[in-house]
Amino acid sequence: MNSVNLISVIIVTYHSEKIIYECINSLLKYNDVGDKLEIIVIDNSPIDIYKRMSKKILNDYEGKVKSFKSPGNIGYGRANNLGAEISNGEILLFLNPDAIFVMPIFTKIYACFVNDKEVSTAGIQLICENKIEQISYIFIKGYLSPLFGILVKILNKLNYKFSNMVTSGSCFFVRKEIFSKVGGFSEKIFLYQEESYLAQKIKNLSNNLKLVFLRDLKIIHREKTEKMSDILLKEHYKSTLFYYNYFGYRIWITKLIYYIFFNLKKCILLLKNNNYELKYLKKEMKIFNSIFKNV
Repeated sequence: MNSVNLISVIIVTYHSEKIIYECINSLLKYNDVGDKLEIIVIDNSPIDIYKRMSKKILNDYEGKVKSFKSPGNIGYGRANNLGAEISNGEILLFLNPDAIFVMPIFTKIYACFVNDKEVSTAGIQLICENKIEQISYIFIKGYLSPLFGILVKILNKLNYKFSNMVTSGSCFFVRKEIFSKVGGFSEKIFLYQEESYLAQKIKNLSNNLKLVFLRDLKIIHREKTEKMSDILLKEHYKSTLFYYNYFGYRIWITKLIYYIFFNLKKCILLLKNNNYELKYLKKEMKIFNSIFKNV
């Protein structure tokens, strides 16, 4: 029987060969809990990429990193659930492969969970490679979420987090016992909305459970600057629709608020004469309508 680890890091990859090794190297460099840290890589990539990557992981890290092939490109949530099933830690860290550790954080994170049994999830400050702070927490998704973009940015700038805000899924710690109790991530969500889904499930379990943010701990997240592709936009709104349906929101209200958001944004872009953003918004609205058309 395997001994229990303190923290299990689960990294889901998909065509991530160029960035995964820097992530793992930084993890090992700043590991401050020794052999009580478990690192699990779940690869959604095609088999040829997995074989090449797992061979390098086996050779370079001498058993310090476990690598597993998923049944296919099964999505972010389902792959993380697979990693959680394999894991042996008290605390799970769901980590994006484009994250880079810049300081030891595990001892403090573990102490946070041990010292307060009501802590269910924890997140830390995300920063860019130039050290500029990123958005590290958002409101749990609700009716007004489309209109809260500016407020979220302001609150992150002020380092102020409300209790109904959840930390970014890019670096997301959760107590394994709680994760199992709520059934993990929804496997009907392929991509996006995972942290809101999990946070809402935890809140439904008990209002006493806390979603905490440790602002003094930092990690680099290589935030993408390019716009979502059509495929990703479709996945985003498919997940959004599933989320609202699952938690019993009235979809006609949701659609109305999104239309208000889209039209407010359109007015602002027209005033700015920003034709590039207007063209992208038009495409986004078309995709939104295609996903929400029959509800």
